[in-house]
Amino acid sequence: MLTISVMTRADVGFATGLATGEEWGYLEEDFRRLMHFEPEGCFVAWMDEETVGIVTTTSYGDYAFPGSLIVRKTVRGRGIGEALLNHAINHLTRRGVRTMELDGVFPAASQYMRLGFRDKYLSLRFEGQGGEQEDEALPYSPEMAENIVSFDGAKTGLSRERIVKKLLEEFGDSVHVM
Repeated sequence: MLTISVMTRADVGFATGLATGEEWGYLEEDFRRLMHFEPEGCFVAWMDEETVGIVTTTSYGDYAFPGSLIVRKTVRGRGIGEALLNHAINHLTRRGVRTMELDGVFPAASQYMRLGFRDKYLSLRFEGQGGEQEDEALPYSPEMAENIVSFDGAKTGLSRERIVKKLLEEFGDSVHVM
């Protein structure tokens, strides 16, 4: 029987292991951070006393992202991913979220569409070194936080202050501003 419960600190190693198996590059700190932002919005699926999948949510008022949906490879195709995503959607709906988006992997796109999601755009991921303009970038300082939050809100239309400030606090030494 499948059961879904709120993710706890004890589940972080399992979640990180799943993400590593998918080569997503998530660290334990990433899942702890997701749980910090949404303590009641990160979930673990159990089947017969065994952890089999995860999903997380991140919300900004009435707008949210379900994410990190991963099912253990050995039990895929049994409806666990759909059950997890439905659980996350129901959780967000109960919280008053009206718009949900996700960044899905191509093999799961048909599942997401069955649940009512639609294609919006393809996302591209780049990796590498910065270009020539790097010299023009200023190192982040805490006095810049309010301007960065304001810029983010103006560009996204979302109030992500709690998340932006937490990330700046944690990773400020890696941030540069142009």
